Formats: sequence, C-alpha cells, structure tokens
Amino acid sequence: MTATSALCPARCSFFAASPAQQAITRLLQAANGNLSEVAEVLRLDRSTVYRLMRRSWLRYDAADAIAVALGRHPVELWPEWFATGPETGAPS
Repeated sequence: MTATSALCPARCSFFAASPAQQAITRLLQAANGNLSEVAEVLRLDRSTVYRLMRRSWLRYDAADAIAVALGRHPVELWPEWFATGPETGAPS
C-alpha cells in the first residue's frame, strides 16, 4: 500500500473526514458547542453533522456536500480531490 492509497482508499472515492471535522470544530467553538446552531448555519440536519464528527472517511458526494455547506470548494479541504489517474481513476 502506498502513502497515497492510505490517504485515499478505493481510488479516491472516499476522503478523510478530519479536514471537515476541523472546520466544523471551529464553528462549534464559535457557537459555544451548540451543534444545533452549527447545523442550522450549515443548512444541514443536526444528525448529519453529529455523524460526520464521528466518521473516519466520507464518500466523495458527502465530502462535496459538506465542503459546499462550509462555503468551500472540496479541493480546499482535500488537496487530493483531483489526484486521479486518467485511465483507472486511481491515485496518480
């Protein structure tokens, strides 16, 4: 297993949840730990934010939705977002 595949399992279909978790943690700190308030700001269901904070990996579509909810492009949170090979979709 290469370092890239450890960071990007299943040919980049999944992304580490930690960048999104860090951004949400900053929002939680600003909201004095009020998860409902953060979920409302992000326009996400409270249970979605709760689950996100406990996952290790996010599927690409969930990662995209979370990045957009945070007002960011996914590549800002996951620099490897476009790191796929042209033939197989595998990390380059």
